[in-house]
Amino acid sequence: MGIEDGVEGLVIERLLDTRFRGQAHEVSMPVPDLAALSEVPDRFRDRYRELYGVAPTGRVEYAALRVRLRLPVDRPPMIDDRGAMPAVGGERRRPAYFDAGEPVEARAVRRGEMARGSEIRGPVIVEGPVDTTVVPPGWAVAVDEVGSLLVRRIV
Repeated sequence: MGIEDGVEGLVIERLLDTRFRGQAHEVSMPVPDLAALSEVPDRFRDRYRELYGVAPTGRVEYAALRVRLRLPVDRPPMIDDRGAMPAVGGERRRPAYFDAGEPVEARAVRRGEMARGSEIRGPVIVEGPVDTTVVPPGWAVAVDEVGSLLVRRIV
């Protein structure tokens, strides 16, 4: 298992977590080339002075060497899953409890039946393929441009 040379867009980042001996917290120092390890203590002291305004002269130690590989990828397409649940015709209502009192009749809608930009005032129960959103009285639920539900208090 490995990375082939010349992978387009691949960014290799090496970070050396560095600290003064006896300290519990490290400062991550970029190490562009492992041949430059001998320069790290002086660079660390300079960086420490920049961060904290003091210049200790103690012994420098390394806590960890981290290597991060990043490769940009194309964004996955947004999927319109409004058809993921079968449509149910007509108005549906269900009893719902919002406090210790009696149940309230709440409208029940399928998430896929809600159009982008639409808003419904609670009480409403929005049923999705893998989620259920309960909107109490005094609140509203809207569908944004990518299909996310936004719940807000109505003033």
